[in-house]
Amino acid sequence: MNAYVAADRDALNASMASLRESQALLSEAHELAQLGRWELQLPNGALACCERAREMLCTEPDVGCGGYDHLRRWVHPLDRPDVDAAFHAALANDTAYDIRYRVERPGHPPRMLRERGRALNDADGNRTRVVGTVQTAPRGRVRRGCAAVRRPGSRGTGASRLPRARRSPPDPVRRRAGTPPPRR
Repeated sequence: MNAYVAADRDALNASMASLRESQALLSEAHELAQLGRWELQLPNGALACCERAREMLCTEPDVGCGGYDHLRRWVHPLDRPDVDAAFHAALANDTAYDIRYRVERPGHPPRMLRERGRALNDADGNRTRVVGTVQTAPRGRVRRGCAAVRRPGSRGTGASRLPRARRSPPDPVRRRAGTPPPRR
């Protein structure tokens, strides 16, 4: 009997060590990607955020993340309709969303964020929570209506990408391959 208990204990210890290693790797990946995560419980509206997400979303440390309406007030007023539309489409259509928006709060520099989220169902098919990630988006021009909503497992439409910076015009003097560049 003791041999079975010892074998079970060894298997449990190996599983726990593997789980700790996986959690450490996931935390490191989040840190390297500068990624914050959040989870919104739908029945009560409670929002749980990691420390990085709290920082990016400009929430007060002593207040916590609040709820969806609490976070929404820091979203730039021109971006709120797009954020709301993407969020509610994800809830209604069982889709994931990917949106960029500006966050402004007095005393903090404005920032551009990229948020991705998805509604999750319980075993009975009822929506119970929305999970998502947030990260600082690259600086660039913001265009209105930059939300992309997609079905889980599908490739993105690319509509959420910001426009690329204009490239400089091509060099008027084209060189043939192997010729040195002209002296200036």
